[in-house]
Amino acid sequence: MDAGRLGLRHPGQRRAPVTELELRIGVEQALAECYRRGLVLRWRGPLPGHPGGQRWRLGLPGRSYSLELNRSESRTWVALDGRAPEPVQQVARELARL
Repeated sequence: MDAGRLGLRHPGQRRAPVTELELRIGVEQALAECYRRGLVLRWRGPLPGHPGGQRWRLGLPGRSYSLELNRSESRTWVALDGRAPEPVQQVARELARL
């Protein structure tokens, strides 16, 4: 398996821009909306730099790149890699409008 598939960068490789969109809905509703739109959970774990925060990585089955759903003590947001496929970007925009 190559480094790119593992999400690792080679020295000097630039990272794709990340877009963050604030959510007005809670994590449970956001997860339900993601599942309803065909995204699947790939990983769940702590949110670095936010004590008690959580991060969920979701994506389309069989496709690279993902949407990150993040919750800290004071906010809920999605973070989206600039290389994410259009259907994943659309889900992020729809979540931000709810």
